[in-house]
Amino acid sequence: MKQMITSILLLSFALLNMQCGTDESIKTEEPNPKPDTTTTTTSDMTNPFNFQTKTVLLNSGYEMPIIGIGTFYLSAAQAEESVYNALKVGMRHIDTADIYGNETGVDRGIRRAMNDFGIKREEIFVTSKLWTSSFNNADHEVDERLERLGLDYIDLLLLHHTAPHDGSSSA
Repeated sequence: MKQMITSILLLSFALLNMQCGTDESIKTEEPNPKPDTTTTTTSDMTNPFNFQTKTVLLNSGYEMPIIGIGTFYLSAAQAEESVYNALKVGMRHIDTADIYGNETGVDRGIRRAMNDFGIKREEIFVTSKLWTSSFNNADHEVDERLERLGLDYIDLLLLHHTAPHDGSSSA
């Protein structure tokens, strides 16, 4: 039986290269009494990456897994199997979008993994996207995503945008 896990989302590389702004609301651990050589610091902030837990601390105070699975170009059936197997092997970040057309498959993969492996919803970080044409109707669009994903909340909602090279661009 061929199991397909595709589009591994390696956010760590992109996030490691980003400029970390400072935010007074960032939650940080109390400093160790002696210098910790495993933690790097910028001028005003401790490195938000925790490589032991494989998470990054967002400015909101939430932790996001730095390794996950993307579902772009997957059918609903492929998304279901990929999400299920990703959760089975320990991934906890799932990236999807309405425009991918596979949110119901993502939902089925999440449900199966939760049932089979005892994973709690709070342990899974789900990212979705809102397309440019949906910005004016965001409340309704988010409700539709939640229904298709079978979730009570989305952990991170990104604003997708069209670009001049996109076939669907109206710009």
